[in-house]
Amino acid sequence: MSEVIDKLLSIDTAETLSSSITESIPELYELYNSGWETLCAERDGISDLILFKHSIISRLDFENQENRAFILICLDFAERLNLQSAIPHLVRIANEHSEQIHLNKRLSAGVSYIYPRPHTADDIIEKYSYVCSLLQEAIDTEEDNNKKCLITFLNYYSAALDQLSSDFANELKLKIESSIRGTEYPFLNDIRGLNDVDASDAIKAQDQIQAIIDAIINESVVRARSIPADEFIIEEDTDYSREIQRVPCNFPSIKRLSANRASGNGISGRGVQQIQTENGLFDYMRNYGNMHQAKVKSALAAPFPQRFDTPVSLIDWGCGQGLASMVFMDKYGTDNIKQIILIEPSEVALKRAALHCKRYASNVPLQTICKEFDYLTPDDIHLVAPEITVHLFSNVLDMEGYSVDHLANLLKSLPNVQQYYVCISPHIDDIRTHKIDTFVRLMKQGNNEFNLLNSKTNTKYNEFWNCNNMETGRSTHHGDNPYCRDLSGEPCGIRWTRVLRVFQA
Repeated sequence: MSEVIDKLLSIDTAETLSSSITESIPELYELYNSGWETLCAERDGISDLILFKHSIISRLDFENQENRAFILICLDFAERLNLQSAIPHLVRIANEHSEQIHLNKRLSAGVSYIYPRPHTADDIIEKYSYVCSLLQEAIDTEEDNNKKCLITFLNYYSAALDQLSSDFANELKLKIESSIRGTEYPFLNDIRGLNDVDASDAIKAQDQIQAIIDAIINESVVRARSIPADEFIIEEDTDYSREIQRVPCNFPSIKRLSANRASGNGISGRGVQQIQTENGLFDYMRNYGNMHQAKVKSALAAPFPQRFDTPVSLIDWGCGQGLASMVFMDKYGTDNIKQIILIEPSEVALKRAALHCKRYASNVPLQTICKEFDYLTPDDIHLVAPEITVHLFSNVLDMEGYSVDHLANLLKSLPNVQQYYVCISPHIDDIRTHKIDTFVRLMKQGNNEFNLLNSKTNTKYNEFWNCNNMETGRSTHHGDNPYCRDLSGEPCGIRWTRVLRVFQA
């Protein structure tokens, strides 16, 4: 059992638990982001923590974001490990504090077939469409990839077959086969071997489903080819590289150029997976361009400096196509930009970002770094006698798959000059938001010059901030045209969320 789980198991009051959560949250995140084998080794400890300490957990102050993140992490562990006896305790706590604790769609799907427990075979089968709908929404709008959602579905399928007679089990299998042939739940087509599960033999089916889960867990991540950090890459000699020279140099015009070439289809996930094709670039710009622009503009509003009289070095972290840099240059111009550094693991996106930045600032020195954050070293980043450095983190800090500690240490190793950090992401849940706040906290540690300039969190459940209809001028008040509805009742599905943290260090 890990030290952090053992420590939490020894606590016997809500006050000491809350203090321990604050101290232990980095270790909990490390476990949250760990591999399957590490998580499985903690199965008994996590189960005991929930089963024996749920009454103490229920007395935590859930106005505290760390406590909310803690219960969501525990529920995530329980759902991924299929701890069916532990899940109801956590769901009851979440329901009792529903104004503070909001489950994401994957967790909502994962607990729905366990608590409240279905009473009949029809209840179990009726959960199928509900579970699939939530998981497809999670993949499209919340998750970085579909792995966890595939496992959640397979856990549901396993639990259902364990409780159903062979006739009802085959009925459920037929529904799955029908969905695979259709287009309603595309994620089902990513589960290799799903059609081969023998629903008529419950014991055999459990083994087959577990084998599929193991294969998903062990599936390796395809990484882009390694490009030396000192090798400059840019998109050249393409139709797009020629057309962009003929449009005005501003974000709306360049966004329109991409939108006109887009397929009109949605893109995989919520737009955080590495884009590997030009069509993917066009579709991303069409689907997310307005939202990116609005978020970055809101982050650059006062009290962030409204002008720079000293040359600025601009670093765009996880830059994608360079959208944040473009919005920055729309606002501040390029005369005072000393250099631009673009960091992005997708080669095709990085080349497009370099093209965009060169269109804005043809004479500004530009460095491209095609790497993931965890593979970056201080030697990769070639800052040239910087005076002011502006770091742009647009839609990246909430993502899984990178170490907050590594990134913070990397940034602290860069030249110690006046630095501004512009951090803007969507609100997914308290786990992701707390990861962003952990980054801010680490950058504050030991830094006497730290100054938090702006902090805003707009979720689906609190104050409305913006949406595409408002941003494009189709509506001057949310809910007053046919394209959007009032905020009463269920949260509006098209409203934009925002986690904004802007600071100086």
